[in-house]
Amino acid sequence: MRQALRTRSYWILLAATVLRITLWGAISLHAVEMMVWKGMPRETAGFMFSLMFLLSIPLRLGAGILGDRFPLQPLMFGGMVSAAMAVLAMLLIEGNGEIYLFIILMALEQGGSTLNWVALGNFFGRANFGTLMGIISTCFKVGMLASPIYAGWLFDRTGSYTWGLFTFLPMYLLSAVLFLVVKKPAIPGRAPSVAVERVT
Repeated sequence: MRQALRTRSYWILLAATVLRITLWGAISLHAVEMMVWKGMPRETAGFMFSLMFLLSIPLRLGAGILGDRFPLQPLMFGGMVSAAMAVLAMLLIEGNGEIYLFIILMALEQGGSTLNWVALGNFFGRANFGTLMGIISTCFKVGMLASPIYAGWLFDRTGSYTWGLFTFLPMYLLSAVLFLVVKKPAIPGRAPSVAVERVT
């Protein structure tokens, strides 16, 4: 565990994860109200929110299969870019089309989110996985508490989710970049192997 905490990779992964789940805290709590704000009936908005979770089930399975075959970083990057595009759709597109696009893109982000914990295990092993995950969880729980309050506070004062979504967009993009650049750390103290010629 101490070795992991001394690596830059762990803190990059922690920052990317905290951003991702902090933003999801606000999106998940306010998603139905966002769709109502865009003109969708509340009952339909509730159904669409449930549909997003339904779509994420096969997408999680697909992400797991892809994670076994391809590098994790680009896949996690793609998930965060999908979330950023979902936010952008809510800001720029009018009509129900934006909501359908939002649901599909956020389902992609949720489907790919499982790779976050796969990366933690692959990078740092299983021996202290629970402790390392617990540290990350403690941090993002604070974010999940703050972000819905922030989004609701902005809506109460402006009557709109526009400013909240504007602030979420660069945070999703930052999370995407962090997931893309994080690398599996070298094992501390392990010297590189050197081929030695056998003398006879």
